[in-house]
Amino acid sequence: MLRVRIDNHDAKVMPISLAQMVFDGRLDRHDPAKSSDGATEQPLERAIGSTCLEALAAELLVRLRSMYRRGVRAEGIDALRTRVESLCQWHWAVPNIRARFLWSAAWLNELSERFETAVSYYDAFLQARCRESHLRLLAYNNRGALCIRLGRLDGVQDLAKSAIPSDTSSGRPAPVTGLPAACFNLLNVINVAIEVDNLTQAVDGQLTEYFLQLPEEARRHWLGAASHADRASMHGPEESSILGDPTWRSLNHLTSRLAAQAMSLDPTQAAEQTPAREASCELLLWGDDLPVCAHDRYAEAATLLLGNQIPSSLLSQDHPGRRAEQSALEELAEIEGLVAAGSFELARSRLEVQRKILVAVDHQVRRDELLAQVEAELLRIKDDEKDFRQLQLQRTCARLVSELERVCKLTNLTAAERQIEDLKHRLAEHKSRLGPQAGAEFVGLLEELSFRAERHLGRLRRLDVRKRIREPLRQLRRTWPADWTAPVPDSAYAALAQCHLNDPSGHVEDWSRLRDQLDAHQAQFRLRTALAQWSSEPALPERVEALLADVLTLCPDSWHTIAPFFGLTGERPSATASGAATDMRTALEAAARHMLPAPPAGSEQRGQSHRRDLLNRAGSLVNRAFRELHGNPGRFARLWECLRSTLTPALADAPVEAIADISAIAGRCLDHWPARGSGLAGRSDPRNPVRLFLESCEKTRCLAMAERLLDSEPAKVQEASEHIGWALGMGLDANDQVRRAAACLYLAGRHDQDPPALQRQVLDGLDAWAEGLAEDAVRRITEQEIIGRIATIRTPLGSAPSDRQEI
Repeated sequence: MLRVRIDNHDAKVMPISLAQMVFDGRLDRHDPAKSSDGATEQPLERAIGSTCLEALAAELLVRLRSMYRRGVRAEGIDALRTRVESLCQWHWAVPNIRARFLWSAAWLNELSERFETAVSYYDAFLQARCRESHLRLLAYNNRGALCIRLGRLDGVQDLAKSAIPSDTSSGRPAPVTGLPAACFNLLNVINVAIEVDNLTQAVDGQLTEYFLQLPEEARRHWLGAASHADRASMHGPEESSILGDPTWRSLNHLTSRLAAQAMSLDPTQAAEQTPAREASCELLLWGDDLPVCAHDRYAEAATLLLGNQIPSSLLSQDHPGRRAEQSALEELAEIEGLVAAGSFELARSRLEVQRKILVAVDHQVRRDELLAQVEAELLRIKDDEKDFRQLQLQRTCARLVSELERVCKLTNLTAAERQIEDLKHRLAEHKSRLGPQAGAEFVGLLEELSFRAERHLGRLRRLDVRKRIREPLRQLRRTWPADWTAPVPDSAYAALAQCHLNDPSGHVEDWSRLRDQLDAHQAQFRLRTALAQWSSEPALPERVEALLADVLTLCPDSWHTIAPFFGLTGERPSATASGAATDMRTALEAAARHMLPAPPAGSEQRGQSHRRDLLNRAGSLVNRAFRELHGNPGRFARLWECLRSTLTPALADAPVEAIADISAIAGRCLDHWPARGSGLAGRSDPRNPVRLFLESCEKTRCLAMAERLLDSEPAKVQEASEHIGWALGMGLDANDQVRRAAACLYLAGRHDQDPPALQRQVLDGLDAWAEGLAEDAVRRITEQEIIGRIATIRTPLGSAPSDRQEI
């Protein structure tokens, strides 16, 4: 009796109970146990005694018999096979008990159709020491039948060893009878071999080799004394052929002996079966009550080989086909370990090699079966690799999420920047290594993790910036001017510069925007102050220009306020404009009237000269402002946009001289245009906005020149038409240009043919048509289209009765 630790409690266990607990899986080889006399505790496999070993063997036999009960499922056989295979690995003090378990493992694998594994267990059993000779006969028979079914020629000798034992009893002159089932199997092999040419020589060679190893008396018994006497002088295997003997004496004698031995079982056993005996299996593999040569007691454990199970060719161990099959089987056995280790590429390449070898083999016995196994294994490797990659992705995701959670707990900016940068680098690496098999979920998760890391880093940076700009920001808020009457103090600019220095990326505020607001306030303050002074006492032109240039440098948008000072206006102020802007415009216009008196009345030439003088002064001012803004591309471009918005309306009906002055102002802007690399189009780039404006000026100049030539006495129609053609050739870009071009074309073609009333109606229609054109239509306008529109408008008007009466 043993004391076994079960659930941390020592319990005395009887041998039968111990055996049942082992087979039920409740006890393992490493569980601590000791004998009841208080011996040292040791593993169960070493503490177990001979009595318990016999109890284990008896329990095994009971469970083997239970397989014959009705309703037993294959799952039960597989569970018993797995348990017996594990028991084969135990340390057995009695070799005979271990042999019984090895034989049982082989038989259970055979029942489960795991033939290769069964053969390996039969090999191990036959190498072990066993007292039960009938188990050895069963092992030879079963292994031989399996080997022949697997296409192996060595199975013939295994069947011969089981059917024709080579050992003799000293008290009996005749050899000991073999296993009846083995005799039946060997007879089937001989019958098939005689009918198949490929098998005759191979099987005959195996039988001849085996009988040459038998004693003289045994050979006489199985092959016959007469045939042996006739061939006494033959000594080689070729001369001792059994299947190749033309007299058939040896073969007939051998088959008759095998047939008699195969019928040694009592044929009345099947008839005497009763329901009671059928319910309790009579299988007896070992035990003291096993009779001598009681083949009927273990006949159910003997494998039968039917004729249709014998392949048309059998290969010896050294045959290339057999070696290829053996290599394939060994590879299939090793693939499991490679797959478990994650070496999918190595496993796949090795199976591909085996598939090529099997395809090249001519032996058809097991080639198709092994090829099917290889293909199935390749598919399984593909599925396992996919699952393995998915599991790796999941583990990687879990690891990255865990690391991100750890990083998000950091409060030190330097450490967080270093670790988050490293984390983002690894996220990018994982994303770059992703294959098409990776789903959108994993890619989205990587992007989400990167976004969360960047968001946490941004939060830490904002907190760090807020700490560093706390005092400068308070100073900026305290010194920020409350209204237009207060200037911007230098301390506000200093505080703003300090904030921008500590927060160059603008995490807390857009410091450039705040600087523009301060500059705009400062510009308005200086302009208001100057206007208040100029209203009472005019200032020198140089002083006015310097102040206005300073205002434009601070705030280019102030040009809309300054422009009326030079007779330029952009779009009309909206009704919702602020009162401060309206008051500023009114004050500036008053200052302009005070400082720049209007020209004498009735002098048109002097009025035009006055306007040109204002444009020249505006050009000098913006030239000075552009020169000061050369290092600030953003404000430079903004000032040009403001200037263009006031110069463009002036082009609508401007004469040639005014257009030249406007072009000169734009040319000065182009001269000071910032160099390339500042984010703006280069000076020579045709997409430069100033160049586009100058092209528009040139088109307008051509149209204005055409108008002048048509107004001359006499009208110079030919030269005017040339100027119109030049403008249309460059492509019009404004509705005013279309209006002027259409009027010039009409007057150039019909000025002396249509009456004045009709001319007025046609010109009014052309003006309405030109004003209604969209921007894209203006750019696509051609001379023919304008002429067609003139005809469309003139035709109904020329045929109206009212026109004829007026004419």
